[in-house]
Amino acid sequence: MKRVMRFLVAAMAPVPIVAGIVLAPPANASTSAQSMIAMPHNVNAAISRSTRMGDLTDSTMMSVAVSLKLRNAAGLRTFLTAVSDPKSPQYRHYLTPALFAAKYGPTAADVASVTRYLTAQGLRVRDVSANRQVVDVNGSAAQIKQAFHTGIGTYRQGTRRFYANDTAPALPATVARVVSGISGLDNHAVRHTLATRMSAPAKVTPHQTAGGFTPSQLQTAYNTTSLGSA
Repeated sequence: MKRVMRFLVAAMAPVPIVAGIVLAPPANASTSAQSMIAMPHNVNAAISRSTRMGDLTDSTMMSVAVSLKLRNAAGLRTFLTAVSDPKSPQYRHYLTPALFAAKYGPTAADVASVTRYLTAQGLRVRDVSANRQVVDVNGSAAQIKQAFHTGIGTYRQGTRRFYANDTAPALPATVARVVSGISGLDNHAVRHTLATRMSAPAKVTPHQTAGGFTPSQLQTAYNTTSLGSA
């Protein structure tokens, strides 16, 4: 009898182990979802007032601009205040575009992180602005959807038809931390990137004492209306 019992115990011992193997969830099951960061304020409000007609054809070619965050936001705010304050020793001591980019612009490493991710998704990097604040890419709608983890639908608003992303685009956390926004995911409105591409007034020189700009003009020239720090 004892021999029979020992046999039964030995036969049953592996069962909990097998059950554990079958029932245990994959170790990395939610890693991808946890590492993706949604980019706020990147969904066109027009879609809430429009009728979705279907998905944008995957073969449709698209051009998208990825804007990178400026660095040292607190220091930049201090600089903008001082350079426009007549009582400040820094009044009208503007930075050249090169100096501005070196002190406050995205780093080459930031650009490399973004371009590396985008090219890995099959997109073609068409251009990087001189101040490193904008990365332009081309690709098919299928590649854009995959890269930014969003659907892109076709919509009707009255007699007007357009395409737009259905949800906020999302990027891996390591990429999202240096990205401030994405334009070109919809064609409801015409893109204007001039202000984004300007680093500083064209003829500004260090310690300039003639002329001058208002605080709002400085914010436009240096593209600091919505500051972001890496």
